[in-house]
Amino acid sequence: MAELALGILGVVPLIGGAIKAYKQVNGKLKAFRHCSKEAKKIQKVLRIQQQVFSNECRLWLRFAIEDDEIVSEMASDPEHENWGDASLESCLRTRLKNNYEPWVEIIQDITGYVEELENGIRKFVIEKENKSTEGRLKKTLKRTQDGVKMAFSASDFDILIGELRSSNDDLKGLREQISELHKPTKRHSKDAKAVKQGEWASLIRIRRASKALHDALVRTWNCGQPGHMGHAVKLFVETHRVNGEIQMNLAIVCRSHTRDRVQSTLVQLEVHSQNLQWIEPPRLPGQLSAPVDCNAQSSKRIKVVRFAETTMQIPLRGRPDPESGPPADVRLEGSFDLGLSRDICRELTQQLEANCLGYLDVQSDEAFRHSFYPANKNFCGKTHPSYSDHKSVTMDEVLDESLGGSFSTIDRLKLARSLVSAVLKFHSTPWLSDFWRLRDLAFFRGGQDEEVSEALRSLHVGVEVAQKQFDLMDDVQDSSGMQNLSRVTEDEQLYCGIGNLTLHSLGVALLQIDRWARVEPDDVLAVRKMALRSSSLGPRYQEITQKCLRCDFGYGSDLTKPRLQEAVYENVVEVLETMISSLDLTED
Repeated sequence: MAELALGILGVVPLIGGAIKAYKQVNGKLKAFRHCSKEAKKIQKVLRIQQQVFSNECRLWLRFAIEDDEIVSEMASDPEHENWGDASLESCLRTRLKNNYEPWVEIIQDITGYVEELENGIRKFVIEKENKSTEGRLKKTLKRTQDGVKMAFSASDFDILIGELRSSNDDLKGLREQISELHKPTKRHSKDAKAVKQGEWASLIRIRRASKALHDALVRTWNCGQPGHMGHAVKLFVETHRVNGEIQMNLAIVCRSHTRDRVQSTLVQLEVHSQNLQWIEPPRLPGQLSAPVDCNAQSSKRIKVVRFAETTMQIPLRGRPDPESGPPADVRLEGSFDLGLSRDICRELTQQLEANCLGYLDVQSDEAFRHSFYPANKNFCGKTHPSYSDHKSVTMDEVLDESLGGSFSTIDRLKLARSLVSAVLKFHSTPWLSDFWRLRDLAFFRGGQDEEVSEALRSLHVGVEVAQKQFDLMDDVQDSSGMQNLSRVTEDEQLYCGIGNLTLHSLGVALLQIDRWARVEPDDVLAVRKMALRSSSLGPRYQEITQKCLRCDFGYGSDLTKPRLQEAVYENVVEVLETMISSLDLTED
């Protein structure tokens, strides 16, 4: 037992050693239980405390390991390879913070008590030559039990057993306190239900507003800049519903050709979308009364930062928070109807002095007004980026082995949550086709020292826009998905058991995050085989992945139906959030 001295570095090998010591001592007492009633009693009580300790080990390890099967194997096998895993030790230190040292001290005490127990029975160990077989050992013990005065001191052993019991209670108490402190604040059941309904209901409003925004841009977009070769609009997934309006963040990328090189200009904007029925009687474009000039608000400059191959326009200071600014109905009144402009590109990318750049009204499935402002947040990086150290990275590129080490278990779960959020916000819109792939989403990645969670805030979808395409609207809406959809016919969906293409694509994306390997959504056989293997992120993650692949939510396969959307939110988003909160003890 010398190897279990307090000098062992780290709690992980210490726990493994304590489990091993418990087994050894219990085995020796089991051999002597026929010698006296005291030995039998002590062996019974010790076995109970051994099991209590094993159970506590499993519960503590869940702070760092999601897979309960691995946790169970470790608790029962002191030789398990994970007991020597340095990353597990580091993970526990990080997540337990101030609770780590008390935990180590309790484990050290338990190790010491078990060592004292072993020393107490060591004098009764029979020499090797007297225990050639188990049967011979039992006969020897039975033959001598009446003549040998066992030196067990019941009081001494009772004291040690009591100390073990007390230490196990300390383990339980500390663990329960940690778990309780990191539970979300409980709400009244009705309030909690209302909040959940509000959250997924907001996703429906965001989806409708994002579709209307796409329609407005495509119907009215025009550019009078002779050097511009093309334009792309990138819509960020981080979109919210605030005070009845939808606040979206987007970036417009203008590509131009100068000499022998292509230069890009990226402008970040904030869009506030509100149903026209909520701000005034609905009117078609051209019939609106003269809007209130929003230039009465304080103006704001945007700094233009130029690079070798990219020019980025970044706001120096954000607008006042909506909560502290004027009422929403006043803010929505833009200074200029962009639908009347002959050069929307110029209005949105070069009118740098304006606080409100203008508005677009569109009659889509619903009548929306979209008001454009310079970005309040910089989604493309905290610092002034250059083309070489700050670029758009597609999600399938993230799966390269070189980037895999940057994503921890929590990062991967957060990435999965972001993808589900993107699907619920943009499905059935031109921003995201029914049959989509990871490469259809991207994020801006700065230097290697940038936090993954910060980079994920820039997760976005994108479309190309050209000159006014009012007459070609149907073609534009469907073109993004038709090429992919043509590869998966209705017969093929039925044959392969694909209930919903969008959710199937989501399931494949979740599967790729789990395996950290690429697989195409149309390779159904490879997808199904991969989904059957044990998940590296745990059984709950595997379950939600398979639910998405099979569209197994109990409410049909039409994702435009609110009940199915709510089921996806409850069974996927909320499960992922629970998994994240159970691992990330620092998350608010």
